[in-house]
Amino acid sequence: MRESKFIEQNKKKWARFEQILKLKKKDPDQLSELFVQITEDLSYSRTFYPNRSVRVYLNSLAQQVFSSIYKNTKPKFQRLLFFWKEELPQVNYLERRAFLISFLIFAFFAIAGAVSSHFDPNFPRVILGDGYVDMTLENIEKGDPMAVYKDGDSSYDFLRIAFNNLRVAFGAFALGALFIVGTVYILLYNGIMVGAFQYFFYQHDVLQESVLAIWIHGTLEISAIIIGGAAGITMGKGLVFPGSYSRLQSFLLSAKRGIKIMLGIAPIIAFAAFLESFVTRYTDVADIFQVGIIVFSLLFILGYFGLYPRLLNRRGWSKPLKDNRVQPDRKTVINYQRMRGNGEIFTEAFALYKKYIGRLFRTSFFASLLFIGLFWTFLYDFIEGYFYLESGWFAIFPNLAGFFGEMNGWAYLLVSLPGFWLICNLTQYLLVTDADQPAKKAGNSWNSLWQFTRTAFFPVTLSLITLLALLLIPFNNALVVALVWIAYLFLQSFCAMWLHLSLKEKVGAFAGLGKTISLLSGYWFRLFGLSIMITAFSALLMFLVNSPLSYLYFGILNDNLVFEDALVDKILTTAFAFSWVFVLHLAIPLLLIGNSLLYYSIREMKEAVTLKQRITQIGKKKSQFGIDLVE
Repeated sequence: MRESKFIEQNKKKWARFEQILKLKKKDPDQLSELFVQITEDLSYSRTFYPNRSVRVYLNSLAQQVFSSIYKNTKPKFQRLLFFWKEELPQVNYLERRAFLISFLIFAFFAIAGAVSSHFDPNFPRVILGDGYVDMTLENIEKGDPMAVYKDGDSSYDFLRIAFNNLRVAFGAFALGALFIVGTVYILLYNGIMVGAFQYFFYQHDVLQESVLAIWIHGTLEISAIIIGGAAGITMGKGLVFPGSYSRLQSFLLSAKRGIKIMLGIAPIIAFAAFLESFVTRYTDVADIFQVGIIVFSLLFILGYFGLYPRLLNRRGWSKPLKDNRVQPDRKTVINYQRMRGNGEIFTEAFALYKKYIGRLFRTSFFASLLFIGLFWTFLYDFIEGYFYLESGWFAIFPNLAGFFGEMNGWAYLLVSLPGFWLICNLTQYLLVTDADQPAKKAGNSWNSLWQFTRTAFFPVTLSLITLLALLLIPFNNALVVALVWIAYLFLQSFCAMWLHLSLKEKVGAFAGLGKTISLLSGYWFRLFGLSIMITAFSALLMFLVNSPLSYLYFGILNDNLVFEDALVDKILTTAFAFSWVFVLHLAIPLLLIGNSLLYYSIREMKEAVTLKQRITQIGKKKSQFGIDLVE
């Protein structure tokens, strides 16, 4: 076509592009889309108008877009602010029925607990335990029914209470994976306990004192459990009602929303623990002060999780929710060389995980057998000290108390290292070969296995040695313990990216360390955020191993083993240890895959590898109406 007609057809589009480039806040996805359109027009102009001003103008416009992508893809504080201001409220609004159902279930069983206590005075002892009931009766007789909140060290109680509340709320969420039944069980149990608890104080004429003291922290604490139940129902409904998606796709979509809801209650749980540890103990303060805290807490929960999302929906969302992208199937070729957000990385990580689930499953099984074999060989006398069974809930983690002051921890490191190295090595090998030859079946050639072996040794060993060091150092301050373990989670993610960068760029482990630090400059928060998301989902798998369902399974196994009691105990302990380590080995590749995908995304943001390649291709090849036009 004539140059004048080409300009006439596109000048409005170019003018709009110039206006977008003048905005202070630019959407990286929009800029990427803009770059594609501009380069197409530039390619056409270089083919048909190589010596005209329109080519110069479009080239300048393309450079501006390229520069803007450099400037606007780095994570900023505004992204976190947007999550709290609009993204989380939008999720809460879309899942408002799950919130209502969770509240109704909890309220119904709270009433049932109170009614049961009314007709059976011994019912609180069944729910709360004889020890707690007797202690509270003794405090009531002394004239201080809330004395239990005045004992202990506040800083230690804060961490203990926060962890316990998080465990309950996370349990309500995680057990939603059991087709919502597990979530209902958590809400049922805690609802009955709250109802029986409050009626117990009513029976002994101290209801007012109990309400004013307990609900200072209980308003937020119970709300967190109900919200955790809503997150579990949200996740579980993806399994129960998959709709037009496959059950796995539907589950992953709903799980992402559930995880966002759970992230929203983390500060609520922390603040509830603070109130219980530092404020509730002061029962002698004026009633108006106690009532004020309770009312303010209730208004916050109703306002942020109820009214605020409705007001935003009525006004209109500034940005539609982007969590409805369906997970690719096994045949989908992952485009490594492009920018993606953490939510998209989370989704595509499952696509790659599913693609190689057979190999990962077999390797995890073998690595777990290797661990158990080495454990029995070198730590036979200590196995029951590390992994143990209880009547009721399992511990969230194996019992690691034996590490402190013991040399057993070093032996534990040695027997753990082969299995961890094996699963990490295989996962990274599959990822690197898949990225290098995505159209082919990754992992067919094992010529470079020795390089993978040497490179993987240092990051994996550093991660395990750091874990052991944390277990051997007796930290006394609860806050320091929490911060140290958060730092370790971050270190795990860093080691995963360090390992993949070293393998992908074919550099030594120490050279890869420096490159990894340089690459992550300005992107540490993204690394940590993705780690939290993947670790939360991995913890869900671990939680299922340590759930009443597992206890039921091992109980059935115990009832059907006709051996001596000592041998039965060893068999059950070994079976539990194998289950725990096997699921852990299955969870590790997910973290490795996610951080590897983040490596490609950050590299594209900082180095623009793909964009530079596309720039070199401008004008060389152009397709119009299915015909390739070559300059």
